Amino acid sequence: SSIFFINNSFDPKIHRPIQINEDERNEFGAPISFIGSFEKPRAQSLLQLANQGLILKVWGNGWGHLAGHHPNLDIKNRPVYNDEFAKVVASSKINLCFLRKSNRDLQTCRSIELPACGGFMVHERNSEITKLYREQKEAIYFSTNAELTEICKLWLKKEKQRVKIGAAGRQRTIELELTHESNIIRILDALLDKSSDRKQ
Repeated sequence: SSIFFINNSFDPKIHRPIQINEDERNEFGAPISFIGSFEKPRAQSLLQLANQGLILKVWGNGWGHLAGHHPNLDIKNRPVYNDEFAKVVASSKINLCFLRKSNRDLQTCRSIELPACGGFMVHERNSEITKLYREQKEAIYFSTNAELTEICKLWLKKEKQRVKIGAAGRQRTIELELTHESNIIRILDALLDKSSDRKQ
């Protein structure tokens, strides 16, 4: 048997830059947003940001018990899909991406979907994701909650640079051909190559 590694991918029809109006910006946007299910380490990171005076909006399942816990933490406690996902990314200054500790992963679907939407992504630092999106060029990375707080405070002030990095992240996603379709082709090509090797 053999292992074939493949990166996460995105759907170009869903994960793309989207135009939003002022009502949508108010409904979906925030200085800092996170889309994903509850996990304790994620909650600890978000609460630290809230305690430092930063305003956040959280989308996803399992967050209900934190609703009303902190005035700076707006818990929506529901997932966002398709156009709503793209609207959250487009209307948020910073889009956080946490890894799932229980899975021990180094990238998630969000790692690709956020930049595909042209969002400014702040992601947990590791060797795998930094090879996909170059640090300070196409994404910003953090290793500790203290570093995350510093990064958020700094980058909320850098509107032009955030937009530039978000656009560069989208371009990088396209250049790397990280669509679902491209991944399917990679898998099929690998299977065909393996089948051909066996016949030889």
